[in-house]
Amino acid sequence: MLFNLCFNNPNLIILNIMGRFVPLNNEVISISEDSDDMYVALQQKDTTSTAAAYSKYRPIFYSIALSALLSTSACSSDTDNTARTPEIKSENPLRHKQQEAAMIEDSIINSYARLAAKRSDVCPKLVQKNVDENTIVRVAEIMVDSHCDYFLYPKIGQYLDVTVDSRDIEALLIVPTLHNFANGSYEVQAYDKHVIRLNYKGATYKPKRLRYDIAIAVMD
Repeated sequence: MLFNLCFNNPNLIILNIMGRFVPLNNEVISISEDSDDMYVALQQKDTTSTAAAYSKYRPIFYSIALSALLSTSACSSDTDNTARTPEIKSENPLRHKQQEAAMIEDSIINSYARLAAKRSDVCPKLVQKNVDENTIVRVAEIMVDSHCDYFLYPKIGQYLDVTVDSRDIEALLIVPTLHNFANGSYEVQAYDKHVIRLNYKGATYKPKRLRYDIAIAVMD
C-alpha cells in the first residue's frame, strides 16, 4: 500500500512511500519502520477533514508512488548489470595483459633493431626507405649467424622485392606471411611489421663472417 489514512486521528495522514518521503509543507510527527515499509506521520496545520486532505494531496501521492516504483526498477536493473560484470572482467584483464606484454616486447625488439641498423654485423635491423627513393640499399653487410632479419613497415598496396648479390643466400618474407622472393615481388596486404629473412643456403660450410649486399625495393 502506497499511503494510508489514520482513522484514529483524522488530523494525521500516514504515508508509506517505500523508504522515501516528502513533508508536503506539514510537520513530521513521527517515523516508524517495519521489516518492509516506512511510515511517515504528517500533522495537518489546518482543520480540514481527512477526506478533504486526501483529495487535496492525492496528485502528490500518485507522483511520489510513481517515482518510488521507477527508482525500484532502476535499482533492480543496476543490480542485474553488476551481477554480470564479474564474468566480463574475468576474461578481459588476462587478454589485455597479454596484449600489453606483446606490445612491450615488440617495442623493445624494434628499439634494438633500430640501433642495429647502424651496424653491418648486427641483426635484426629496422630499416626504412628515404622519402624520395624506392629502394633500401645496404652494402657490405656481414652475416654472423645462419640468418639475418630486416624489419620494415610498408603501406597497403605497395610491392616488396629483395635482391641479394650472393647465390648462397635466399630471401624470404616470414611475417606477416611466408613468401619466397625468388618467385617475384610481394604485394602488401596490411599495414603491419614485415620481416624479411636472409638465410644461408650454401652447399659448403658458411664463412664465419659472410659479406653481402642487399637491395629492398618498396614500390607503389
